[in-house]
Amino acid sequence: MTQEKDYLGKQLRLAERAREDMYFRQLDQALIAQMRQQERAEAEVATQAEPLFTSILVPVDFSTFHRITWWSVSPFIESLRR
Repeated sequence: MTQEKDYLGKQLRLAERAREDMYFRQLDQALIAQMRQQERAEAEVATQAEPLFTSILVPVDFSTFHRITWWSVSPFIESLRR
């Protein structure tokens, strides 16, 4: 018995697959556009919220260990200044 090929069914399946691909491509493009818009908005907010102080704030430790360390290192620092 010869094999019968369903050319019409194959063409209909291919057409349906093409319609699905187009539909999901449109959804993907809309999502990508939305993500790009959100990224631009976040970038604008980040540029507007620049820090007011450019100096680096160093915490000061007033503990006993820090005072001992400072007194032991201070002669070395003074020698560097000369």
